[in-house]
Amino acid sequence: MYKFAKGFWDKTRLKTPPTWFEVFLLICIFCGALSVLSLFDWWFRSLHVVNRIYFYVISFFIWSGIFRITLNWYQLLKIKTNIVPSKAERNYSVAIFTTAAPGEPLSMFKTTFKALKSLKYPCSIYFLDGTDDPKFKTLACEFGFHHFDFSKVQGAKAGKVNEALQLTQEEFILILDPDHLVFPDFIDEVLSYFNDPDVGFVQVSQGYYNQYRSPVARAAAEQTYLFYGPSQLYYGSNQQAVAIGANCIFRRKALESIEGHAQGLAEDLLTALRLHANGWKSIYHPVIINWGLVPEDFDGFAKQQLKWARGLFEVLFSEYPKVFKRLTFSAKFRYWAIGTFYLVGIRTLFFLLVPIFYFLFGWSAVNMSFSDFIVRALPFAFFSLLIYLLSQRYLIDFRSEKGFYWRGMTMKFASWPVFTYAFFLTLINKKIPYLPTSKKQSKRVSIFFWPLLVYVFLLCTSFLYHYVTSASNELTPNNFQLQQQTLGMFSFSLLALFQNMLAIFIIFKSSNMRHKQDAWEDANTHV
Repeated sequence: MYKFAKGFWDKTRLKTPPTWFEVFLLICIFCGALSVLSLFDWWFRSLHVVNRIYFYVISFFIWSGIFRITLNWYQLLKIKTNIVPSKAERNYSVAIFTTAAPGEPLSMFKTTFKALKSLKYPCSIYFLDGTDDPKFKTLACEFGFHHFDFSKVQGAKAGKVNEALQLTQEEFILILDPDHLVFPDFIDEVLSYFNDPDVGFVQVSQGYYNQYRSPVARAAAEQTYLFYGPSQLYYGSNQQAVAIGANCIFRRKALESIEGHAQGLAEDLLTALRLHANGWKSIYHPVIINWGLVPEDFDGFAKQQLKWARGLFEVLFSEYPKVFKRLTFSAKFRYWAIGTFYLVGIRTLFFLLVPIFYFLFGWSAVNMSFSDFIVRALPFAFFSLLIYLLSQRYLIDFRSEKGFYWRGMTMKFASWPVFTYAFFLTLINKKIPYLPTSKKQSKRVSIFFWPLLVYVFLLCTSFLYHYVTSASNELTPNNFQLQQQTLGMFSFSLLALFQNMLAIFIIFKSSNMRHKQDAWEDANTHV
């Protein structure tokens, strides 16, 4: 909360970049592209190949990562700002659905309901109660909201939403997570987009009112900013923004055209995919007009990431092939890029194993000096960083989203056990239950924390083994070359070790941070 003590309800609108900025960004992207071509030409020289299979495997992982970076550059060049119509054509009828699941704290809903009560636009608010706890019904009635007892309804949040669709008749449906605090003019901000009858839904950006309460919370928030910024702005420029589960207003006719809200772990993405396959447009509104929650500890964070990763793999391998022919070319590519994002876990694991394989077995995929690689890769790294920093200037909410995002990148790295496990579950077609994101800090140590410690042990042990076994070797030209390779691999392993230790530090620090009040209690003073 600390950063929002003033101006809790203030909005920050994106500014139109000046011409000089656009020209400078174009020059940087052009130079970045040249650096990629130069690195590509140097990397694939035949003299660098030691083991052909090993070389092409490591090349695939390296260059797939570089490809995703250059894809982001392309998106930056294609971003166009949506023009918000001045006002809605008429008084549209709007329903708000917010759900409750067993285990969610009642006190949180008091803050959420207070924010809902402050909405300026007249709407019907429906509380989809899956708790079987009479206190929740009492609270809803106190605020004058409609209460639906959905404790016996199957299908998690989507099941409740579809059941509520049968019992209501409003033209537009705002699906709101119970931890989100809407701004008073939330509805007024976005409703006019629906003047276009082909717009099926409008997705709103979101911020987090607890992002400063722990390093993990900050990391979880940072991981979303590039998506809510350049990526969603690019999707929205094509009128094909992606739904993210909360703060999304759907046209009832659009949901009815696909037989209701999709069910699954990634129900938001699945719903958007089906709507786009049916020809519906979607808009992204890049203004933070609500505050939500992110996990504050690694246990909650890991569970959230597992649900998302398993859900996206489910969409990629199950639903995506079914609707592939009905998608536009850009949509085909976009959903492939989103669906394959969590394969970063496999890529990270592979690179973590490379130094261990070298120290234990002497396996080397490339025959190159580490210093030479650094020199060759430095221009690409420089322009990547510069483009990244430039994109922040005009494509994010600069009040709450600025920064280098080092925590988010660290926790993305630390989540490789989560992403890898999700991929394994997909391969064996193992389902996991839909669980709401934890709203309170857990005292448990996540099972996905232990692989980080195991890796640190294995890396240090393998290096000591290599050092001991090679210490007695005489210095010959061949041995000198091997020592150069070892130095490079040692430098690479130090980077992996540093990232692991930094992640462990963030996790431990977050687990030891205890606050007097829950995040929503802090926010209650502003609502």
